[in-house]
Amino acid sequence: MPTIAILNSNIIIRIYFNDHNPPHIHAQYAEYEASFDLKGKVLKGKLPKRQQNFVSAWIALNTEAIQANIENIKAGIPPIRLS
Repeated sequence: MPTIAILNSNIIIRIYFNDHNPPHIHAQYAEYEASFDLKGKVLKGKLPKRQQNFVSAWIALNTEAIQANIENIKAGIPPIRLS
């Protein structure tokens, strides 16, 4: 499960190998974890509201790069670290 970004030094963003559809990312903050679709909607789990809003906004700004990383991982290509 490659880490593709660390936001605000405390939110870890990962994409899992061989993960299911729809395309999504996993965000971890302290003891919280949630998966988000590429529109910024929480699919499963929970983050505190402030961190959830931050991750959703980050997804909106980085959707194309996230999608490219998902495709790279599926093809066996290492992901590019995002900021």
